Amino acid sequence: MSKIHQPKVSMHAVHSLADTGASQGARRASEDAPVSAPPPVPPAINSEVVPHAQRRTFSNATKHRILTAVDQCTQPGEVGALLRREGVYSSSLSTWRRQRDAADLAALAPKKRGPKADPARADAVLIAQLTRDNQRLQLSLDKVNLVIEVQKKLAAVILEKDFWVSWLLGLLFAQPELAPFLVFKGGTSLSKVFGVIDRFSEDIDLCLVPEFVGADALGFDALTSRVKRDAAVLEMQRLCADKVQQVLLPLLEGAIIDALGTAPAGKWLH
Repeated sequence: MSKIHQPKVSMHAVHSLADTGASQGARRASEDAPVSAPPPVPPAINSEVVPHAQRRTFSNATKHRILTAVDQCTQPGEVGALLRREGVYSSSLSTWRRQRDAADLAALAPKKRGPKADPARADAVLIAQLTRDNQRLQLSLDKVNLVIEVQKKLAAVILEKDFWVSWLLGLLFAQPELAPFLVFKGGTSLSKVFGVIDRFSEDIDLCLVPEFVGADALGFDALTSRVKRDAAVLEMQRLCADKVQQVLLPLLEGAIIDALGTAPAGKWLH
C-alpha cells in the first residue's frame, strides 16, 4: 500500500492565517456597520422672565352680556364658539346662570379672598361707633339747650331793660324844664321814634344844646386853631357834666319819686 503524504503546516503559519482572517473579519464588520448619528444639541435656555398668570375676572355687566348672547344662540356650535371667543368655561356659564336665576346679583361680583370677617366683631365695632356718635350728639344737644336757656333769661332781662329805658325816655321829655334842650339821637331813636329798625333798647343817647350848658356855640364855630377848638370842647364837656349833675339828675329823680315813690335804697339814680 502506498501512503498518502499530507504536507505539514507549522503552528506559526496557522496562527498567522488566523490573525489575518480575524483582521479581515473585523475590517469587514466595521465597514458594514452603520454610521452613528451625531449627539443631539441641547436646546438654548430662554432667560426671559415670564409674568405670572393672573386670574381673569368678569364684571357684572360682562357676565350679563355673555349670558344674553348665549341665550340668543340657536345653531349648533354657536355656544362653544362664543365661549372660546370670550375665554369662558362652561362651568362658569352654569354658575352665572344659577346666580341669575336666583336673582342673587351680589353673588356675580368676584369674591374677596382671605379670612371672612367676624360678624360679632363687626357688630361690636358698629355699636361702639354708634355709641360715640350718640354721646357726641348728646353733648351738642346739651350745649344747644344751655344756649336756649341763656337766651330766654337774656330775653327777659333785655325786655325789662327796654321797658325802663322807654319809660325814662318819656319821663325826661315830659319835663318842661328839660324837653326844649334835649336832643334824642342814636339807634334807640330810630327804633322808638322813626320805626326804621325793630330792636330792644339798651341805652339812651341824649345831647344837651350848648345854650343850656352855657357854652358859646357861635364862638366855637369861629375858632380856626385846632388847639383852641380842643380846649373849647373840653370846656363844653365840663359844663355839660356840671349841668347834668346839678339840674338834670335832680329833676329826673324828683319825677321818678312822683311816679314810683321813694326808692328802697334812698335814691333811684346813682
